[in-house]
Amino acid sequence: MEESITMFRLIKLSVAGLVVAVVGGFLLRGSDFPSMIKTSARCIKRSVKQSVPVEFERRRAKEKIGEILPDLRPGCLKRTTLGKYTLEIFPEGWESFVRFHVEALGCRFCQANLVELNQQVQSHDPRNEQLFQSTIGFLPVQPKDE
Repeated sequence: MEESITMFRLIKLSVAGLVVAVVGGFLLRGSDFPSMIKTSARCIKRSVKQSVPVEFERRRAKEKIGEILPDLRPGCLKRTTLGKYTLEIFPEGWESFVRFHVEALGCRFCQANLVELNQQVQSHDPRNEQLFQSTIGFLPVQPKDE
């Protein structure tokens, strides 16, 4: 019971102090007082924002993009494109785009596809190549266009 009375007194004292500060500000500074309060608030906000390290802001932005990106999946790559990236048989310029999409943006969907494709490449069975070589004679020969 005593704690609630103390809390009530603290709230009452805070409100009274705020009222005195506002009335005193209007009496001393007149109609410029609200403008001064807004300017002071902006300065404090700017100062706090400038004190936050750039690396923290970068990490925060990257995490926010990572949260939003799975819902949007903008520009997600086709599986065949990711396969070409895995096999390193890309046209010029595509590799940097895929790397940015997968690594910098951190697209979990494409990362999962790459993991699966890399596993397939690593588990390449040499018998598939032997089978292909042994059936090459059965493929129809296409006439050359003259």
